[in-house]
This record gives sequence, structure tokens and C-alpha cells, in this order.
Amino acid sequence: MKRIWILFFVVVAAVWCIPVSGMPAYAQEVSALKEQLSKPLVVYYSRQGHARMLATALKNHLNADIEEIRSEKKRGVFTIMVEQLFGLHDRQKAPEKDLSQYNPFIVVAPIYFMKLCAPARTFIDRSIPEGKDVYVFTTSGGPLAGFTKNSIRSFVQKRNLNVQGVHGFQIGKKTQADFDNETAAFLAQHPIR
Repeated sequence: MKRIWILFFVVVAAVWCIPVSGMPAYAQEVSALKEQLSKPLVVYYSRQGHARMLATALKNHLNADIEEIRSEKKRGVFTIMVEQLFGLHDRQKAPEKDLSQYNPFIVVAPIYFMKLCAPARTFIDRSIPEGKDVYVFTTSGGPLAGFTKNSIRSFVQKRNLNVQGVHGFQIGKKTQADFDNETAAFLAQHPIR
């Protein structure tokens, strides 16, 4: 109990000593720091451009920064099949941004053979700092299967990350405008915080 009173007097004395004229500037600095620390980052891997279009739409609608997952591998169908079948990791260049400064992470990547692609799995596994909030947006030719969604959720949770959502977007023959419109409608119903 004695410690609580001492702490109380220290806090009151500290607040009393802060000049009133400095408060607005201090409050603005704290607000700017808080905004910077909670800025979303859209991270994407795109082999054929669909995930890039979805990532761009999310970046624009969320006023987020964006980072491409830069794989060092060339991917053909055989490489993709082997990676997906054996759950292999990717070789990637280090991220350009300081990832500790961002939250949440919005990972956008294709589904291959009913699993999240290797570049996205590797990025989630090795690059996102523990404790961060993560949304995963997938692109594929059909609807996102329930067991695929559950396996992605489980994979992210095992990395000590907070899964905020796993969502699938079908690619079809969509243009950037199509992804922009679909993303706006989606975010109106499912806001990202």
C-alpha cells in the first residue's frame, strides 16, 4: 500500500511539473507516435499479378504502406507442386521496411493446390514479429475452402501471431478497378483495425 502512495505522489509531481504550454505539442507527438506504431502494412507475393492488384486495392483503401515479398526463386508449376506437397520454405530477400513499426500485417498471396503459397508461409513464419495482428487475404480461381482457411489460421496462430481474419478473393478476369470495388465493399462490411 505504501508503494502505491509513493507512486501516486511521483505521478502527481511529474504532471504538475509539465508546463501547460508544452502539453499540446507533447500530445501531438504521442498521437503521431501511436499512429506510426499502429500503421497497417500490406505484404504481398504475386506470381501472375492478381495478388498485387488486391494488395494495391487494400493499400489504397486502408492508407497503408506496402511491401512486396521478394522471392529469390523462379516458380514454374513443378516448383510450386513440390513446395506445396512437401511444405517447403522459400528463399527471400530481407524486407526493406522495419517491420517492428507496423501493426496489423495484411498478407496477400495466392493459394496453390489448396494451401497458402510458400513465399507467404515463409514470410509469416520468419519475418513478422511475434504478437502482431495478422489478416490473410488469398487469391484463387475458386472460393476459399473451409479446411484451407482453417489450416492458414492454425499456421499463423502457431507463430504466436494474432489472427484477425482469413479471407479469400476469387481472381477470374478481374481488372484493378474490379479489385478496388470488391475491396471497398468488403471493407465496408469487415473493417480492419
